[in-house]
Amino acid sequence: MGGVLMSLRAMATTVLGIALALGATTPALASECTHAERTSGQCSGVGAVVTSEGVTVSGTQVTPGSSGGGYRGSWSPPPPRDPVLGSAQCEIKIAGLCRGSSPAKDVVEREEPTPPQSLSDVAQFAPGGAGFVQEPSGWSLPLLPTNVFSTASASTESGELLGWPIEVRFTPVAYTWSFGDGTTRVDSSPGASWGTRQFSVTPTSHRYEISGDYRIGLEVTYEASYRFDGGAFQSLPGQITRSGGDKVVEVLSVTPVLVDRGCHSETLVAGRC
Repeated sequence: MGGVLMSLRAMATTVLGIALALGATTPALASECTHAERTSGQCSGVGAVVTSEGVTVSGTQVTPGSSGGGYRGSWSPPPPRDPVLGSAQCEIKIAGLCRGSSPAKDVVEREEPTPPQSLSDVAQFAPGGAGFVQEPSGWSLPLLPTNVFSTASASTESGELLGWPIEVRFTPVAYTWSFGDGTTRVDSSPGASWGTRQFSVTPTSHRYEISGDYRIGLEVTYEASYRFDGGAFQSLPGQITRSGGDKVVEVLSVTPVLVDRGCHSETLVAGRC
């Protein structure tokens, strides 16, 4: 503060000398402001009024945000860079410059799944259970139709393939029967029950010529298709075959008495009325 007052006195003496030499009777203003002070907003100014009665000296110092003195209006510092370096607005700084946020570390970008090319690519999946029904159950008569039909149906299995959710659908397309007497047959239909027409001929029925025990077996052939994430099903080349199980049927002997007497409809059980 003492330095400021000494500067004011020196400047006042200079102003006074100039004013007296010129015979001035109006206010005079002197300022000693360096470029740095002007830039920082701190500037000192001194003024003097010379009259016949004496000299009146006044001094002012302008600081940032104030008004008056050697400056008119107010001074504000220049705005900082946006965002301010090192502030919370700037999460990432490279060479003193802000950069955009990087993706979260726990986000993993996955490529599109590779579609399976054949049934071997979905070998971990299997069609639902396949079985069959034989009519009459466990027994039959020679020269009369023994009916069989498959209970296999389309099934969809869910799981994952290479980390992607996948559904594999199996659809039966062929049924291979073996009747135990050396006869086999391939049908495209699963067959159906007799209903009320016992010993009637059906697309999947079979006649045994002589009595005896016979093992009936079934194999079901499937086609497969797949889809990812609930999309449309896409077919896979090739087919897959699964066993439908087997059953033993007893073909009974028939006596002339039984044949001559006959039976009422649907009353024949185990070869007897």
